[in-house]
Amino acid sequence: MRIQDLASIDGANRLRLALGLDEDQVSKIQTLVTSMAGANPHIKETYVGKSAPGVSFYDFKKNRLGIGHKSSDVLAHEMGHAASLANASDFYKDLLRASKRASRISNALALPVSTFIGLNPKMSREQKEKALNIATGISAAVTAPNLFEELKASGSAIYHSPTKLRTGAAMVPGIVSHSLNDLTAPATYYLSKKLLGEDTND
Repeated sequence: MRIQDLASIDGANRLRLALGLDEDQVSKIQTLVTSMAGANPHIKETYVGKSAPGVSFYDFKKNRLGIGHKSSDVLAHEMGHAASLANASDFYKDLLRASKRASRISNALALPVSTFIGLNPKMSREQKEKALNIATGISAAVTAPNLFEELKASGSAIYHSPTKLRTGAAMVPGIVSHSLNDLTAPATYYLSKKLLGEDTND
C-alpha cells in the first residue's frame, strides 16, 4: 500500500488488521494520514508495509515505511521521517548517514579513549580536562543531526495526530532511547572529566 491509500477506510482497515490494532484506530489512521499527506503531498506515493515485530523504520533510499509496532503513533513518527526526508536534499541525507555512522564509531571508541586520557601519566590534569572537553564537544556535534531528525519526526507526528497528548506521551520512550544511545560518547567523556576531578581532589 501507499500512504495515500491509508486515507480510505479500506486502506486504514487493512493496515489495522496487519498490525493487530483495535477497530477504533481506523479513524485515527485516516485522520493522521489525511492531515500529514495534505501538508506533505510528496509522501502520498511512499510505500507502507509490515515489517518484523518491534521494528519500524523509514528507508529514504527506497522511500518506504516498514511498521512492526502495534501502534498508530509509531506510524505517525515514521511518516514524520518520510515528510522530512522523502524530498530532502542529497546533502541532508548524506549528513544523516554520516552522523549515524560516526555516532556508532564514536560510541565504540568513547570508553577506551576516555580511559587512555584519564590514565595517561604524560598528561597534566589541565591537559586531560581540555582533551575530554574537546572529545565531549566533537562527539556531541557528530550526533546532533540524527537527534534533530528524530525530534523533528516526533514533532510532526504530534502536530498531525488527532490525539496529540497520547501521541506525545508515546514519543517520549523513543526520544529517550535515541538520546541515551546517541549521547553515550559525550556522556562518557563528561563523566570521565568529573571522575578526574574527584580523583585529583582525593
